[in-house]
Amino acid sequence: MKISKVLIGLAFLLFGMQIQTGLAQEKNFAPAVIAIIDKQFVLSNSKAYKEALIPVMKKATEDLRAKAHPLEGDLHDRLQDLKSKETLMDPDSFKSQMNALREEFARIQRNVNKNKAAMDKAFSQGRQEISQAMAIVVGDYIKRHGITLVLDWSNKQQSAVYLFPSELNISKDILTELDKAISSAKFDFQLEEL
Repeated sequence: MKISKVLIGLAFLLFGMQIQTGLAQEKNFAPAVIAIIDKQFVLSNSKAYKEALIPVMKKATEDLRAKAHPLEGDLHDRLQDLKSKETLMDPDSFKSQMNALREEFARIQRNVNKNKAAMDKAFSQGRQEISQAMAIVVGDYIKRHGITLVLDWSNKQQSAVYLFPSELNISKDILTELDKAISSAKFDFQLEEL
């Protein structure tokens, strides 16, 4: 079954190349020079991503946890203490203090979520910065090598690219050049009060 899919894929590729070459000759176009890139591989293996963006994101996440954990622990202890005194307290006083604890917990949770959203935004902006640098690197690379068509193979399950010779894959070359072009990415985040 897999062999037949591969053969069918090769047949379509060869047929397409033959049609493309015929059309190119007919209209005086040069045949397309094709390259394949796995943008996700390049991004996630770049120095800017692995050595700058990821460690800063992990540190920010750890700092947020370190700030939130004691507050949540304190609230949990206060809640347990309040519950142990429920039978000794006036029902209205108990309800009032329980509501105050719930409101405090909800406020902390909102602030934690707000900080997480700000971190995610900063991380996305950092990834975007690396992606933009990658686009420039790819543009320069294809000009130097006379490549006219670059296909993305990042999502292998849904990619239009099924089978190709490894010589067409420029991902490692792009990664090397990207690492020379950009070594860090901006992570614009400040932890806010909880």
